Amino acid sequence: MKSRCKFQCISKTIYGTGESLQNNFVFTPAPRGQDDEGFWKYSPSGKFELNCLNPNVDFEIGKLYYLDITPVE
Repeated sequence: MKSRCKFQCISKTIYGTGESLQNNFVFTPAPRGQDDEGFWKYSPSGKFELNCLNPNVDFEIGKLYYLDITPVE
């Protein structure tokens, strides 16, 4: 089974210094009215949190993103 979910980045926090610098991103399901995939119909709540050490990964607060969930073969 696979699923495509539309999430919104709601926060970004930077932790650490130097080489141990990391970003923490928090995502919640797209607000009602911005969910054209019908995600709210089946899963109206949730949270996705990502801690990332890669400085090139950056998500914009308030922007919508797709989260694709597919099984690993």
